[in-house]
Amino acid sequence: MRIIKYISCLILLSGLISCQKVITIDLNKTNPQLVVDGHITDQPGPYTVTISQTTDYFTPGSYPTVSGATVVITDNGGSQETLKETSAGTYQTSTLQGMPGHTYFLSITYNGKTYLAQSSMPQAVGIDSLSYDTLVPAGRPGRPGGNGRARINFHGYFTDPIGITNYYSMHFYRNDSLLDSNRYVIYSDNLVDGKVA
Repeated sequence: MRIIKYISCLILLSGLISCQKVITIDLNKTNPQLVVDGHITDQPGPYTVTISQTTDYFTPGSYPTVSGATVVITDNGGSQETLKETSAGTYQTSTLQGMPGHTYFLSITYNGKTYLAQSSMPQAVGIDSLSYDTLVPAGRPGRPGGNGRARINFHGYFTDPIGITNYYSMHFYRNDSLLDSNRYVIYSDNLVDGKVA
């Protein structure tokens, strides 16, 4: 019986003793890759294309800009423009005007390599109507009535074109000022194809 007690104590003590070992993970360094961000809309330009490079895992927040690239945008209507580098890694149009229904082709040549991309601008879907409702928040435990301020929810309604895959991006403005460039809603028409949404 005494031996069982000693064994039990040893097992308990071994469970309470912990060891610490530093493990170094060798993350292989990779060659930098280009990161391209550009937008063309049906609103007047100029439009910009920014080019930067990826970095290693252990150097986050530092993304070197890419200067000296040749950036060309063409469209299926025959327009072509070579963008001017306005600051390190930022390239800008001067004459190009985005048109719904056009397909745009991006060509970037840098360090002897050429990178290609294309995208089509769909026809704009207009808003049919707007409505709003007022929500007065209910009180929480210890705070009857909440803060007493009503919240106004706005609703926009539009008719989604049938048979065309669309993605919608909604941004929020107050008195013609964008509230927050990171505050927006994006969704597809998977569930509302051809319907009023």
